[in-house]
Amino acid sequence: MGLMHMMMNTEYIEQRKHRRVRVQEGVFGVLRPHFTHLGQIIDISAAGLALRYVASGGGDANESCEMDIFFGKDFYLGRIPFKAVSDFEIAGEFPNSPVTVRRLGVQFGELTEGQRSQLAYLMQNLTIESPHMAN
Repeated sequence: MGLMHMMMNTEYIEQRKHRRVRVQEGVFGVLRPHFTHLGQIIDISAAGLALRYVASGGGDANESCEMDIFFGKDFYLGRIPFKAVSDFEIAGEFPNSPVTVRRLGVQFGELTEGQRSQLAYLMQNLTIESPHMAN
């Protein structure tokens, strides 16, 4: 096994120290500073999340470094620092259409106490299953 393969394996394991839980319909993320990528959050953990978005051709998602998370008018969590760890096309979402849907995986950066508190609220109240009951 090569060094690169071992590093990729270690990185993958590191990303999964915290189990991700699925979020309710309607929880969205938008990438700063250009606000060109808006997507539905698929799942989330204390360490990161996955975002499903329509590629609009408005810049590379990897150029962004902060994200806002919101749920209608009831919940807003702003300026979450992150780094992209994956970004790939989801095949077959819209067959015979020029629309491209992508999945962005992010790892959170240094969060403030307030951001951590709001993230904990999101995970307790806006997820489909309780993180405490998850396998």
